Amino acid sequence: MKKYILIILVLFVNVLAKAQSSFDSLETNTNVNAVVVNKKMFELMAKIKVDGNDTEAQNYLTLIKNLDYLRVLSTTDANTSSLLISTANNYLAKNPLQQQATSTNNGKNVKMYVKFIGKGDIVSELLMFIEDQKNKNNITIMTLSGNFSINSISILTDKMNLPVNK
Repeated sequence: MKKYILIILVLFVNVLAKAQSSFDSLETNTNVNAVVVNKKMFELMAKIKVDGNDTEAQNYLTLIKNLDYLRVLSTTDANTSSLLISTANNYLAKNPLQQQATSTNNGKNVKMYVKFIGKGDIVSELLMFIEDQKNKNNITIMTLSGNFSINSISILTDKMNLPVNK
């Protein structure tokens, strides 16, 4: 029995490592603007002292304590935008994320994919795909992992000034 559990754990870790490596090579591409924040940085950010009466700041701290990894990749280069799109599509084909929302906002098509934990609104992974309607080469992909409420994403994008809602 222990042997089977060990095999399952090894396979699970291998799948997680491959999932991260799907986007890793894009971070060093000179045509990609990349923002990457790991668990250690989120832990440091969570140590910031905030006003106890500021509900928004408290919600932000609660959120970042539960995050593991954030990656935002964007480009306006035609070849690189094709690469970002195919990488995201391949990732979605191999991982059990469900499309939760599609919207058009400020001339941008936004698609949100999530992986829920259980039946609640807690998410373990989110992938957001943003395409500019006027310039189809203007692509942004955001991936986020941890244990967080889907409703708290706007807090993160506002506080960290991420390009997903601009």
